[in-house]
Amino acid sequence: MAADPYRLTGPRTPSGDGPRSGVSRADVARFLLWLLLVLGLVANTVASYVGAGLGVHLVCGAVSAVTAAVLVVHRLKGRR
Repeated sequence: MAADPYRLTGPRTPSGDGPRSGVSRADVARFLLWLLLVLGLVANTVASYVGAGLGVHLVCGAVSAVTAAVLVVHRLKGRR
């Protein structure tokens, strides 16, 4: 019987336990980085709306910029 290309389950593991299901540390790190990026952007938007000081904007912008840079580096390392 040929493999069904439209089957939703993944390939079987060598032990026959079924598809591998697990979340790697890289997946958790990527999720947390995206969450931090979104929170930084939302915080900067809220700070603009309420008229917060320059320091708040700088901190929010720095958090967003560093998080975006780490995500880009993480992505580029994953391509190798």
